Amino acid sequence: MNSSVDLVKADALRRLRPFLRREPSRFRPKAGAEREAAIRAYLAEVVQAQLFELIGGQVLDPEMDLEVWLERVWAEATAGADRHPAVAAAAVEHRDSLFCT
Repeated sequence: MNSSVDLVKADALRRLRPFLRREPSRFRPKAGAEREAAIRAYLAEVVQAQLFELIGGQVLDPEMDLEVWLERVWAEATAGADRHPAVAAAAVEHRDSLFCT
């Protein structure tokens, strides 16, 4: 793994962690939306960093299965967030929206 990808992932995770430490409450209605936005931003940053690394470092194999590659990236992102259920659910939601059949 490239150190620039690791730096992007670490920085994105640093910004996400405060949203994972506390559950949204009914006393602060915006908290749920803020948490969802933070999770989406985290996943987007990790996928973007991995994608830039993939296309910047080599000629893409025409036989490469991007769905499998993206599954691996989302699994790594979820693991990086300590397998938080909200992050895992968001990754599944994004996967389903991209690869619905």
